[in-house]
Amino acid sequence: MTQRRWRSDGGLGPRFRLLWRAAAVSNVGDGVRVAALPLLAATITRDPVPVAIVTAALWLPWLVLGLHAGAVVDRVDRPVLIRNVQASRLLVEGSLAALVLTGHASMPAIYVAAFAIGAGEVLVDNALQSLVPRVAGRDDLERANSRLIAAETVGNELVGPPVGAALFAALPALPFGIDAASYGYSAWTAHRLSLRLPTEDAPVGVRRRIWHDMVDGLRWLRGHSYLRAITIWGGVFNVGSTAAISLLVLFALEVLDTGQAGYGVLLAVVAAGGLTGTAAASGLARRIGRGSTILVGAVGSGAAVAAVGAVDHAGVAAMLLFASGGLGAMVNVVGRALRQAMVPGSLLGRVTGANRVVVYGAMPIGATLGGWIARTASLPAAFAVGGLIMTAVSIGVAPWLREHLINDALTGTYDDASDTSER
Repeated sequence: MTQRRWRSDGGLGPRFRLLWRAAAVSNVGDGVRVAALPLLAATITRDPVPVAIVTAALWLPWLVLGLHAGAVVDRVDRPVLIRNVQASRLLVEGSLAALVLTGHASMPAIYVAAFAIGAGEVLVDNALQSLVPRVAGRDDLERANSRLIAAETVGNELVGPPVGAALFAALPALPFGIDAASYGYSAWTAHRLSLRLPTEDAPVGVRRRIWHDMVDGLRWLRGHSYLRAITIWGGVFNVGSTAAISLLVLFALEVLDTGQAGYGVLLAVVAAGGLTGTAAASGLARRIGRGSTILVGAVGSGAAVAAVGAVDHAGVAAMLLFASGGLGAMVNVVGRALRQAMVPGSLLGRVTGANRVVVYGAMPIGATLGGWIARTASLPAAFAVGGLIMTAVSIGVAPWLREHLINDALTGTYDDASDTSER
């Protein structure tokens, strides 16, 4: 019994297992929707701008609500927050399923649903990340994050998309109903976690206006020169990434000629690469250093995305997308663990929110940029430009990724990332 239990939670304990389940099942449903929602939009219009706006609507809440969400997460019982938000997302996705089933789905309805689902993601993702040090311990952050990102990758990108594309082809409303059910399971699991965790002590100043808490997170991030530089880099990187990936559905259907099922398979290929990169990230970081792992992953991911724009063969594109997904996952694992280790636990929700305002808030800009490039030039051009942005900004941030600067930032002795001289 003990051995089976260790295998199911990775040695991180039953509380982490509940957190993992809440995230994993929800991500399977999200993966089903990830394929179905763009396909639904593509059945209504083939204009790249409105199709790209679907992705923009999903990520816009990070720009609009990111700071507020971080302050909320640091004020409330986080598992209870996850439970309530997931229950609300169940209602939204269930309503969209009903619209599709009755033939009343429209682009405005898709935008509203995408924004509402994205708003819930702002709160849930922030709360999940803020709970990791509490349920897993700070000595196991990279391992815990690897398991969570692996669950996200498998569900959101590997298992969910091909299933979602196949279900959409069979009955367009079905994938949205399954996504709604996944939110229900996640809400129930989060409720079980809330019963196992003792109530957290209210942070000092909890009675202040929430605006002050929002400013605290932003001020802390602005004052931490290392994380500030890395956050700005992440925002620009995501502009390039989203400019390309927001149009993958049209690229698959019109350039690669994969059909709806083939589009789902391409998403799964990206996820397979991401799973590979997630598994390799921790070991690679120990061998070549955390900064080098981030740099190799980021530059390589951008180069692969740019190369996708130069091919019209589905097999070659799949190999490039596999590489991009794997390299990008390494960046996510190591970067997320560094942020969690650098930020005090009492501020983690607010600082994560401030970070996401920049990093994820840039994605609507990228999606809109990609739609404009595709409309005025071509779909391949959106991939080429997006990948070049990713690669160029990653090369530019290389001086900030030296291992001694990372160590200084972790110990609180870091002064200025612009000082690139050898010590």
